[in-house]
Amino acid sequence: MARVHVVLAGLIAAAASAVNAQPGPVPATAEAPCVDNAGTDDVSIPGDSGFVSIFNGTDLKGWWNNCHGEDANHSNSTKGGIYKVDPALHAIYTQQRATAPGGSALCTNKKYGNQEIILEYWADFGNDAGIYHRTTEQVYAYQTVLDYKADNCIGGSYPQEMENQGASFYNCSYKFGGSETSPFTGTQGNAGITDKASLVPADMFDPNGWNELRVKIFGNPPKHQAWMRKLNGAKWVKTLDVTWPSYYNKVITATGYTALQVHGNGYWQKTTAGDWYRNIRVRELDNAGNPLVTTAMGAANRPAPVFSFAGGVLRGRLDQACEITVTDLAGKRLAGFRAPAGELARSLGVSAKGVLLIEVRSGHVSRFARAVPL
Repeated sequence: MARVHVVLAGLIAAAASAVNAQPGPVPATAEAPCVDNAGTDDVSIPGDSGFVSIFNGTDLKGWWNNCHGEDANHSNSTKGGIYKVDPALHAIYTQQRATAPGGSALCTNKKYGNQEIILEYWADFGNDAGIYHRTTEQVYAYQTVLDYKADNCIGGSYPQEMENQGASFYNCSYKFGGSETSPFTGTQGNAGITDKASLVPADMFDPNGWNELRVKIFGNPPKHQAWMRKLNGAKWVKTLDVTWPSYYNKVITATGYTALQVHGNGYWQKTTAGDWYRNIRVRELDNAGNPLVTTAMGAANRPAPVFSFAGGVLRGRLDQACEITVTDLAGKRLAGFRAPAGELARSLGVSAKGVLLIEVRSGHVSRFARAVPL
């Protein structure tokens, strides 16, 4: 019996031809408005590895634009950061409007404590950004810095809005120069890196392409580790390995929101492009940094996909980007295409009457499903 192949393409949400393409113009979708509190909607989708996808690639369900911090004036929502969904890339677009300083934090509805987060991002030169961990409603946070601009750095740590709580805790190993053509001009501090001699900028960061960031933060006060690599690179490069001083516990609790920061890009830096984030997934850890859900547990608990077929349209929900090949019970190929994570509604251009067989593959793990005609 022939099998229908639905091959998971890692965790890449864009079509193959656009995976490494430069993002297009500013998306025309609506901005996320400033709001007072987290919502209750949840778009978490468990994966085989124990990670949970927390961005569905189509809208900002599960997130809220928190403008309470000193980087934004909540009384005037036009001073908050710009957050939109880029439907072509299934990514979150971020930028600071050119008419006002400050920024804001796009926070998850759910609070996380010990966590490991992996995401893909495109950083436009001149932008000030970061990933916040254990963020409070007032936007105090442990920050993983993503300041891709002159004399700033990526992959380091910074006490967001906690500068006066204790001694400065700015740790960064790689600074950028004044242009994309020469981004690595030296180091600042050592950030506790143990394999500094083997750091290769070409492995760590692609200034003209998509990159990946991996962060672990666990314990209280937390251990904070970060790794970077260009998209699908063979080597993760450690950029941060520190333990935060205990005096920050005065304002940061053991749990808080995970957030995307935008701060002053269009206003101060006068950049016309923004940053894009996609394939954002989180895995919860214990106090020692070990996963609470293992790969085997994640695979066992991950539900099999459910598909239906009616009026020539294949429908279902995909928790990861997929390459789909459709055949009937006789083994006849009906269609082949790539689909992003989220709701699937694809016309096959055929009127098959029987059950369709589907194999879902993620790495070496296969799951099988059938599309039953309605």
